[in-house]
Amino acid sequence: AEANSALSRICAEYHILYLLSKLSKLPKPSEEEKAFGILNGVIDRMEHSFSAPYNAKNYADMLYISVSRFNHFFKESVGVSPQKYYMNIRMKNAQELLEQTDLQINVIAKICGYEDALYFAQAFKKHVGTTPSEYRRIKNNS
Repeated sequence: AEANSALSRICAEYHILYLLSKLSKLPKPSEEEKAFGILNGVIDRMEHSFSAPYNAKNYADMLYISVSRFNHFFKESVGVSPQKYYMNIRMKNAQELLEQTDLQINVIAKICGYEDALYFAQAFKKHVGTTPSEYRRIKNNS
């Protein structure tokens, strides 16, 4: 029984060493790949905190880079500025709330991070092409 136990332990150690050797030979992610992975974390944070005021410094700090470098890297990677991306998230959520709920527009404005419903309506019209009220009416009639 002791021989089987010793053999089992040796086999287990062999398999662990084998796996460790395989792991050590995997290619290490480049700095760029690491940054893109962290950038996905930034985007996830944006999508889950869109009601908070936009703060580029918080996002730049996640990547340990300056705000100007963050803005450049984000636009280079995603295709739009981080502030525009954040605005797109807010407006997408506003559109969904207008389509799927009966919440008042001033409530939707607050949920989407706007304290001033009039400013929200202006931003919405600039982004979508119609006011929130018109958007809801059009979507409810189609």
